[in-house]
Amino acid sequence: MENAQIAPELFHLQPPPPGEIEEEMMLAILNGIGIPGERKPLQCVTFKQPLPEYFRLKEACQSWRLQYSDVIRDVLRKLIPVLESPNVAVREHLERHREAEIEKDRLRKESRRKRHHGSDVEAALEAEMVL
Repeated sequence: MENAQIAPELFHLQPPPPGEIEEEMMLAILNGIGIPGERKPLQCVTFKQPLPEYFRLKEACQSWRLQYSDVIRDVLRKLIPVLESPNVAVREHLERHREAEIEKDRLRKESRRKRHHGSDVEAALEAEMVL
């Protein structure tokens, strides 16, 4: 059984190959990158991305001599209209997500309230004991 161990550095989960939708989206992004557009003010946007994904994106873009920030910007530009007026399937998914987030917020607030009021009750009981 000792010989059956896999060295961690040799084991990497490979992402599945891109599907037709992903390839079509990449073509749309590439078509948009080269088109000069009207100059617009830019806003720096920072977000968290898993480090391995960031390195994969950066390496893939460098191999094609693309700026990864251009790729990210164009992906987001293509998705904004989908969020603004989603089709039925996307809308249903977004509504379920929104409802789940609202419930999480409600539970968080309730938990905070219980912790806050619970400490007030404990303080009042301690004050009574001192008197």
